[in-house]
Amino acid sequence: MNSTSVQDMDLHFVKQKPENNLSTVFDAKELVIKGPWKTKSDAELFMLFALPYADVLDYFRYDENELKNIPEDIRGLRNYSVRGLKKGSIGGTEFHRIRKEIILGLDGTVRIELEDMLGNKKNFEVNSQKGLYVPTFVLHTYEALENSSGLLVVANTLFNPEDTRTHDSYSKEMFNRLQAMYK
Repeated sequence: MNSTSVQDMDLHFVKQKPENNLSTVFDAKELVIKGPWKTKSDAELFMLFALPYADVLDYFRYDENELKNIPEDIRGLRNYSVRGLKKGSIGGTEFHRIRKEIILGLDGTVRIELEDMLGNKKNFEVNSQKGLYVPTFVLHTYEALENSSGLLVVANTLFNPEDTRTHDSYSKEMFNRLQAMYK
């Protein structure tokens, strides 16, 4: 399949309203980092996040209607970091139909703006003391507030780097098109 037909298929899929309930910015959760506590080795221990069992089950609950549009099984767990952000740099500007993310601050401070399909907006700051849970269908855009800021992301999906259809990452423009169906 050539890249044009892949892109056309992605655009067709992304423009469809989801069959099930939408998440909103009110489903996002601020995560408070706890610690530090001294360890037996005289180091510092920080609890980056702790989720109740019900939240863990929800994090790994996938919408089968959304999964059927992806060419391979992307359910799973992965972790990645974004480091060395310069003050004022903007990133994210995307939404996901399947992927849920836990975003933790590694260095500096990053402001994350969330917007849902209904037009609700909410801002959060992520740093070494606060993280954020981002649900599906919520546009998230971040701005580094300090030089050398960094983020750690825990995602509930895998992806094949060679096949963009498995990335489940869609642009602000696609978000705006889909959002217009709710107004």
